[in-house]
Amino acid sequence: MPGPPFGTQLLREEPLPRGCATGRLTIVGSTAFEPVARDLGEAYHGDCAGTTVEVAAQGSGRGAATLRGAGEAAKGGFPPYLSFSDGPQGGGQPRLKEHLVALSVFTMVVNDDVRMRDLTLKDLRGLYSGRITNWKQLPGGPDIPVRLVSRDARSGTRGVFEGRVLGGNETSRTSDDCRKPKFAEDTVVRCELDSTREVLGVVARTPGAIGYAELHTAEVDAAHGRVDLVSLGGHRPSTGAVRTRSYPFWEPEYASTYGTPPANSLTSKFLDYLAQDTGRNLIEKHGHLPCSIPENQQACRDAGAGDRRGGSRAG
Repeated sequence: MPGPPFGTQLLREEPLPRGCATGRLTIVGSTAFEPVARDLGEAYHGDCAGTTVEVAAQGSGRGAATLRGAGEAAKGGFPPYLSFSDGPQGGGQPRLKEHLVALSVFTMVVNDDVRMRDLTLKDLRGLYSGRITNWKQLPGGPDIPVRLVSRDARSGTRGVFEGRVLGGNETSRTSDDCRKPKFAEDTVVRCELDSTREVLGVVARTPGAIGYAELHTAEVDAAHGRVDLVSLGGHRPSTGAVRTRSYPFWEPEYASTYGTPPANSLTSKFLDYLAQDTGRNLIEKHGHLPCSIPENQQACRDAGAGDRRGGSRAG
């Protein structure tokens, strides 16, 4: 079996005995992966006295910038930072070392008054291009204006959506409140928000709204009747559909460090922890496919190779 592509390191298939390192680790980056990071930090802290793991998620792009800034400020030392990102962030940032952690599944969500449970990629591209501005333009759709609830330009989740679902960039932001356009000549209502949780909250309370989010977090909201999940072309979002490549909206999740972490550092020990039983179980609990599990490794290698070829953003 060929190894992972150059520059990408799969989490150790057989990690060293865990051990514990003391100190403080700050985790930044993806808001989609934030719930996993928080549970992992709490679990590690519980197993290893004398450690503090702080999670300050602010989006994949901002997380990479924070990590790079911490590395530069360390002036040759190793910064105790780890940044999660939806998709690779290393392009143009050669000091960042990416570790392939998991495959993450995403989903489209709609306000419950939309009553659309399945959309084709053609439908979505019509909605996000501004060609479809009222749900009644789709078969069975209600007479409600479409409101596009999106992420900001530095969001990894948005990058996944544009690359794997739209096949191009989203239209420009036209609204500050996600309900009406700023200018009379704008025919599309499209706002941008900073986090997964904000997107889900705005979709839940905005008539006609559609957005996108990490699957597990969205499922919790759907179970409480706050939003509805949307299948794509008849395929429901799930980890099984990602394994078989029958569902298009997914992405590799990376943990980035500023250079190679020292072997006995808290950062290195925490990366080992992700690949052990507790880490794997928590990643799976949140609806992701851990790359340290043998049955997932080929899919993770294929996904990583696609990123390095530039192919992961084409679909």
